[in-house]
Amino acid sequence: MIYNFFVFLLCSSLNAQSVQIAVDKNSLFEGDYLTLEIEAKNSKDFPDVDITVLKSDFDVIGGPNQQTNIQFINGRRSSINKLSWELSPKKSGRLIIPKLKGFIDGKKFESNTIEINVLNQKENNSPTEVFIKADVNKNNAFVGEQINFSLKLYKKEDLKITSIDEFVMPDFRGFWVEELFNPQRLKYQKKIEIINGIKYQVANLGQRALFPMPSKEHIVSSINIKVGIEVQKKRNRRDPFFDPFFSSYFTDSKIKTIRTDELKIKVNQFPMSRPDDFTGAVGIFNLFSKVDLNQVNINEGFTFTIVLEGTGNLNFFSFPEIVFPDNIEVFEPNEIFEKDAFRDQLTGKKSIEYILIPRKSGELILPRITLPFFNLKENKWDKVITEEIKIFVQGMNEEDKLVNPLSSNKKTEILAKDIRYISNELKKPNFFVTKNMILLLYFISFLLFTIPIFIKKFKFYRFLNLNKSNRKNTKKLVLKLLKNGDNQLHDRISSGINLYLKYKLNLSTKNLDQNQIESLLNGKIKTDLIKELIEIINKCDEAKFSDKTQIENPNILKKTMLVIEKLDREL
Repeated sequence: MIYNFFVFLLCSSLNAQSVQIAVDKNSLFEGDYLTLEIEAKNSKDFPDVDITVLKSDFDVIGGPNQQTNIQFINGRRSSINKLSWELSPKKSGRLIIPKLKGFIDGKKFESNTIEINVLNQKENNSPTEVFIKADVNKNNAFVGEQINFSLKLYKKEDLKITSIDEFVMPDFRGFWVEELFNPQRLKYQKKIEIINGIKYQVANLGQRALFPMPSKEHIVSSINIKVGIEVQKKRNRRDPFFDPFFSSYFTDSKIKTIRTDELKIKVNQFPMSRPDDFTGAVGIFNLFSKVDLNQVNINEGFTFTIVLEGTGNLNFFSFPEIVFPDNIEVFEPNEIFEKDAFRDQLTGKKSIEYILIPRKSGELILPRITLPFFNLKENKWDKVITEEIKIFVQGMNEEDKLVNPLSSNKKTEILAKDIRYISNELKKPNFFVTKNMILLLYFISFLLFTIPIFIKKFKFYRFLNLNKSNRKNTKKLVLKLLKNGDNQLHDRISSGINLYLKYKLNLSTKNLDQNQIESLLNGKIKTDLIKELIEIINKCDEAKFSDKTQIENPNILKKTMLVIEKLDREL
């Protein structure tokens, strides 16, 4: 028999203040809940009480709820400030609500203990109407091996569930977690399961892929869920107005708390001879690499992609570190993970993309990539390796241009022209002619040595005068190009910077890479300004050579114009 059980405690006789602590029942079945109430009469504030002492035997599934009642009787005012909690017992048997201590209006109070009797439905041969079950497909696994966790709700066919409160999955401490299934609404499966001779409808409440971290054992904690169950209201059948036809409309609901059991997962140890470069890959995988261009020009970018496919902990380990040749510039990689949503096992494709810019011509060799992993199919160590990729980089290096200003074809033409006027006939030299020829040669030699000096001085003077106005107008022209150019924003910025440096520093070419720019400006302007300029150039290169659609940012244009203003002042 369920009955109300009250414990009264008189706290103070002043102003008729008192505190009353009560529960609505002291006998219940496992999975049901009881209400604990604390009433403070004629108090200014609500009671301040610590209920953490309850959590060893009870789950607090609701509260604290606050309620205030004020009454005036014969001109006298009385009030009740009430706090209440909903408690669900964690186990069956005899449980004790210990003494609760607290304060009310600055005064201390203490309750007596309350005994609660929790009945086990199985021991009382009472069939379970509704329950939840947490299950895993394996109880032991290697570090990084996938374990499928599922949470299911079971209910009798004739039972109607009116509500399910939101619940939280366990934090799965000690596991990497990947979501496999998360239902938007409660949906029962068509298949009926029979347990202990009773038919149950089953609904999937969620599935997770668990990947254990290193340890000997992990525990998946229990889950509590509050469900509302429809029950018939008790009516007096001798009521003359009672009609059985309308009995289905006179229903009520009760709240029941159901919980899962804890699950223990044992973690197996890897076999010996673990590879030194093992990064945590566990499963079955394939690996390959590719480039979008097999032939590029110097200082032009291309994309190098590494793709890993298979089944396993794809999203929970890193690619091995790649050592690229020194003559290429490498931008920060971009990782992409594509999961196959229609499989319980975590299957998909993981790729990493590098944008590379060669700074030297010739043959470029991209290295092999090796990924060691633990093969779950054969329970042994394994590895996958990509092939080397060869790329031909066209163009002439800047140092080669300085050393060899003439191409091989031009050298051949000049050499052929000189040979054309050589005669094979040998004549006897005339002394007078020979003497005059010698004097002429001396004079020509003198002119050859002196004229270049005068020409150089004249050209330099002319250059200073002719290009003085051009150099002054360089900033103005470049700023105009940046604002009103026909090209894309990042192309305009790169061209504008190179054009400005060409005319400002009297360079023969505007095709400069960041190393040349840094070398030219080092010592001429502040180091911070060089870093700002190089940062802008890198962002423009990354935007130009990336496969992704870039969003033009007007801030980079403003920053570039400010940097050019600073450069112009310092140069």
